[in-house]
Amino acid sequence: MDGIVASVPGFPFSIHCAHKLPSADTVQSVSMQRSMELIREILFALDRHAHGFAPPKIEIGNHSDEEIGFHIHLMGQAKLLDTIDVTTHGDKSPQALASAITWEGYDFLEAAKNDAIWKKATDTLSRNGMGVTLEILKALLVDLAKQAIGIK
Repeated sequence: MDGIVASVPGFPFSIHCAHKLPSADTVQSVSMQRSMELIREILFALDRHAHGFAPPKIEIGNHSDEEIGFHIHLMGQAKLLDTIDVTTHGDKSPQALASAITWEGYDFLEAAKNDAIWKKATDTLSRNGMGVTLEILKALLVDLAKQAIGIK
């Protein structure tokens, strides 16, 4: 019999799961990396939507549903979006649906809207070899925006 059989001592039954575990040969090692660019694009897509609630499906360039769902999950953790966890046992990454942009999400979106400021901020961080955290990126975006309008 293929699959997994589990029995618990003291219980008069065993559980059989028909699903086979993948062998080491069939598992592909794919690293799901957080992308601030994709986070920005998701916020843009939600902001363009005609209503306050998110559209039922978000499609962005050549990003997979898994990538988008994973990033929406991360954005929920970061309080950029209200999200609904839709992760199932078979998913390879945590998955979420966007419900709406939060106050914090709109603040980040406003700071990230200007393409020239976004490029300068991300170039500065990568040039300095710094990992990009949301807090550092947002602070840099706000500082650059202040400089652009003559504040500071």
